Amino acid sequence: MKKLWDKITSNDVKKAIECFDNRTNEKCPEARNTFLLYGNKKYPAKHIRGIAFCVANKKEISKNEYSGGKETVDFFLKLGFTVQYKEETLKPDEVAVQVVEQTKQVESEKRISPKLNVVTQKNAIKRLLQKYYGHIETEKKFDWLKTPNKDKLPKEYLPIVDALSQYRNQTGFQESRFQPRCDIVLNDHKLIIEYDENQHFSKARQITLENYPVNINLHSSKDDWISACERINAKDNDPIDRDEKRAFYDTVRDIEAFKHDYKLVRIKHGDIDWEGNAG
Repeated sequence: MKKLWDKITSNDVKKAIECFDNRTNEKCPEARNTFLLYGNKKYPAKHIRGIAFCVANKKEISKNEYSGGKETVDFFLKLGFTVQYKEETLKPDEVAVQVVEQTKQVESEKRISPKLNVVTQKNAIKRLLQKYYGHIETEKKFDWLKTPNKDKLPKEYLPIVDALSQYRNQTGFQESRFQPRCDIVLNDHKLIIEYDENQHFSKARQITLENYPVNINLHSSKDDWISACERINAKDNDPIDRDEKRAFYDTVRDIEAFKHDYKLVRIKHGDIDWEGNAG
């Protein structure tokens, strides 16, 4: 079901709004605290979301099959729309939205060969971001971005560490207070961009993603990343626990970025030829 939601674009939402406006006699449940704000009008957010689903997937969905409230708020914010939730107006991070939309566009297009050169692809992304947003930072560390104390794990890490430890009985990945670097940072926008090469899509990474807390708001599709892990099934056994360490560091980046109000967007190597789009 989540993959079906991932297909929906901002244009699908706009078409849904147009459909709603044209259905003058349609009755829908009255929204209580979640509204979509668009064109100086206020719309019932969950209802519009359902119409957008129908537009994108060519089939209807029952309102019992998805939630309103915060889930619907996050859905519209990721697509670049402003919402009103419990009388508070919430606006999207425009930079994060642009990056997410650009990576999502390739989902419906022919996939690019993953044999593209990693270094030149990452450099092309950097040039593109510098062109439009000016100053960027690379390989950046944050004081707050550290692996948790293994002797006193926060509750959100407990199921992840437990599952990852049981995978191959490796525990060396639990090094305390290690600071992983971030590929690209637009600090003025509180945006982190990670470029995930094939080695990031391992069984270990799949295990961590499947055990993420439900309240962690990601800005890339978890289902897509899990599917890629199943398909690629990368293995890097030098050292023996390299897969576990890499998966855990990616997990720490995701969770700690969320906890510190940073948007972290992941780009999958091979999804698009960035050299051909860097301008």
